[in-house]
Amino acid sequence: MADKEPEPALADLQTLFNQYKQIEASLQQNRIRLGNKLPDIKRALDTVQMLCDKRGTGEELNMNFELVDSVYAKAVVKDAESVYLWLGANVMLEYPLDEAKARLGMTGPHTTAFARCTPILKDFTSRRSSLSASSRRSPRDRVRAAHADP
Repeated sequence: MADKEPEPALADLQTLFNQYKQIEASLQQNRIRLGNKLPDIKRALDTVQMLCDKRGTGEELNMNFELVDSVYAKAVVKDAESVYLWLGANVMLEYPLDEAKARLGMTGPHTTAFARCTPILKDFTSRRSSLSASSRRSPRDRVRAAHADP
């Protein structure tokens, strides 16, 4: 950038800054989307664990199933052997309790979502600090710094 005029160099820096802002917005959306999934997966895992604990006892469980947001159906469950897991994209599959527990547990989407969320948070933090550092300098300072680089 040292051989460029100030205006084109400033335009290049502004383009780079806008790209960082777009990346930041994308990372923020991914973080929110994955963060919203984690409580649902945790709740499903807790329910499957409770069904596993009550299996074979003959005890009846009064359950409320969420059909859609804020709409629930009541049911009595006794000695459940399987559950249906919503996979998304209009797909629901039946799994035995132990397999459902494994799928939702450490090898399932809970871990996957958390594992995907962690690097996104780190990347988001590093991008944010990079943006903060570059936005603290005035455009004129950025052009001078670009011209000063060998």
